[in-house]
Amino acid sequence: MTTPHLPMIPMVEPSVFVFGDFVVPDLLPPSTSGQPPLAAVEILREFSPREFIGKVYHQPEGTWRPLHPTNAARYEWYNKYQSGTKVYFEMRGAGRWEVEWFRSESNARSPNPYLAVALRRLNAEGTERYPALKKKLSARKRYAG
Repeated sequence: MTTPHLPMIPMVEPSVFVFGDFVVPDLLPPSTSGQPPLAAVEILREFSPREFIGKVYHQPEGTWRPLHPTNAARYEWYNKYQSGTKVYFEMRGAGRWEVEWFRSESNARSPNPYLAVALRRLNAEGTERYPALKKKLSARKRYAG
């Protein structure tokens, strides 16, 4: 008796989203708790619990939609990033994340371009990277002078 061949059905994993707000420290207060989130990021590629790349969503008419790269200039935080100002993502329930970059991407599942973002979690002190090394270097400067 032969087993009938069943068609291959690709497994589609559910999307994982995080919600929050892109902030520029000079423009917005560090916490926007109590307000509805202005942005969502769908996690596309996760490198560690502290780093991932995602697709940026916004709510232009009350419905979450991927942010097209040409529409990003509508947002002050994106314009500030383009001019070299540091931008962060204030994630609900997970604190502040550093924006490493924004860029236009597309994929087979979503052939239309969307704004992608790379995020890196800041440590508890709010410093960006290598806090132990920064502390060691600042100690050397004190003793060298």
